[in-house]
Amino acid sequence: MTVAVLDGGKSQRLHAVVLPYPAKGHSIPLLHFAERLDAMGVTVTFVNAFNHLSEEVFRSLIGLEHASMRVVALGDSSVQPGGGTLPYVRHVESLEAEAELLLESLFAQDAECPPDCIVTDMFLGWTQVINLANPRPT
Repeated sequence: MTVAVLDGGKSQRLHAVVLPYPAKGHSIPLLHFAERLDAMGVTVTFVNAFNHLSEEVFRSLIGLEHASMRVVALGDSSVQPGGGTLPYVRHVESLEAEAELLLESLFAQDAECPPDCIVTDMFLGWTQVINLANPRPT
């Protein structure tokens, strides 16, 4: 099954940028969701902020060895999570400018399939501003 948008008779693949909050309780469920989108034919770019998910995590999840989703890293991987219930809480705002550059580059690189949406959670509210700043061309 391929998910597509009909635009004036032309079929076009959808493209989702999945940017979870960098904590395993947020990232792993969104990674499973991204894998399902990928299996449906959606182009997926998954953001691994601060490289908080290891290669072993990606390999251990069922089906991901067959996934064609693109995984990109954002943020300084030397940043260590702080204590408390929300790791990286002091650092996520620093991702905004880098995420905006990523989205702009995806629009430039993927002229045939630019991003349609950002899938995220409420802890990265600034993604709405980035999404509105990069509207999909019509």
